[in-house]
Amino acid sequence: MKPVDAQARAVSGTQPETVRRGDDPVAPEARWTDDPERDGRPPLTHQEAVALFGETALRPARMTPFRVVALQLGVTVLAMLVWYAMRHATGGAAEAAAVSALIGGACVALPNAVFALRLAATRHRPTVGGLILGEMLKIIITLAMLIAAGKLYGPMDWPAMLVTFLLALKMLWIALVLR
Repeated sequence: MKPVDAQARAVSGTQPETVRRGDDPVAPEARWTDDPERDGRPPLTHQEAVALFGETALRPARMTPFRVVALQLGVTVLAMLVWYAMRHATGGAAEAAAVSALIGGACVALPNAVFALRLAATRHRPTVGGLILGEMLKIIITLAMLIAAGKLYGPMDWPAMLVTFLLALKMLWIALVLR
């Protein structure tokens, strides 16, 4: 939607319709329009769009929500192994660090998997309200999992859990780059 330039008409000498008291002071020509032909610029052709944005910008994204979840699970497993090795080398509780890293990654991957399943179930009729509801559900599940993990798993290695949580969370940004 683009605004029609009312000032250009005023400069050219054409005046909008006379406005009576109580009427909308904006002339009908100056209102927003969805018609791209109305402002004199037709939509871009495929060749013009490729020249302007490049061929890769017009391709559909290869990164799906399920691939993002797979990336999050992959980084979780990798972080588990690294935390286990680090704690084992320093004489710490290696198993607790690995389980804590698993919990941290699961607190991100499982809610995102629920969101991805919800997207797949509604892909033929997506709505903004559905996306907002899915995000709210994801946040609620994440918070519930974090609270439950803190209360139910006593030997929690908090640095391992939080670092893995953040690494898994950042896979969303990595997925955008890998697009």
